[in-house]
Amino acid sequence: VYDLKLKAYRKAKYSDIAVIMRSAKDMQAPLTKACEAEGIPLFCDVGGNYFDTVEVATFLSLLRCIDNPQDDIPLLSAMRAPFFAFTEEELAQIRLRERERLYYFAVQKTAAEDSPLGHKCGHFYRQIHLCFLFLRKRDILDF
Repeated sequence: VYDLKLKAYRKAKYSDIAVIMRSAKDMQAPLTKACEAEGIPLFCDVGGNYFDTVEVATFLSLLRCIDNPQDDIPLLSAMRAPFFAFTEEELAQIRLRERERLYYFAVQKTAAEDSPLGHKCGHFYRQIHLCFLFLRKRDILDF
């Protein structure tokens, strides 16, 4: 796991992992029992609306971006996420390369450049495309 505070990779900890379920109430007991049997520490938060958390909203935007990268709002949200970490200035520089078309085309245009921002856009574009292929191959995305 890349730790933003340490600015280095470290081994994953149990606290780095989350299980998100549509209906936690029904699965809490079986999940708790299975984890306890394997010696895995577990915290269940069945209250509150986890869809309102920043982490879940970011992940949902990433999935929407993978599903349709030509939708500007999820695309920009994914680019701003900590794992891609585009700054507002970088996003503005990308937009200046292609003002008339969807932002996705500005990202593609920037990715073709031999520059630090071009390489960053290329990395982003490749990761989104690889996730799309992975999820589509397993029929996780509905096409």
